[in-house]
Amino acid sequence: MLTPARVLVRHRAHGVLSVRVEPVRTGSRVLRADPAAVVSAVHAWLGAATGPPPTPASLVCEVGPLAVRVRMMAATEDDLGYEL
Repeated sequence: MLTPARVLVRHRAHGVLSVRVEPVRTGSRVLRADPAAVVSAVHAWLGAATGPPPTPASLVCEVGPLAVRVRMMAATEDDLGYEL
C-alpha cells in the first residue's frame, strides 16, 4: 500500500498493477474504503479472468455499505519507485 488511495498489486500471472481507489462522497463527508478489502476484490476479479485483464480497467467494488470506483492499470516507473 503506497497511500490509502494508491496500492500496488503483484499478481502471479499478470505482473504488477497499480490500483487507485476513489473516495466516496456522501453529503459533506468523504469516506474511504479499506484498501485491503479492495485489493482482495481486485485479486478475485483477476483470478476469474479467462485471459489477460484489460488495462486500464475500471471496477466498482462493494465494500460494506460503500460502492467504490477502482481504476487499475499497469504499474508505471513512478509507482515502482515510490518511496515509502
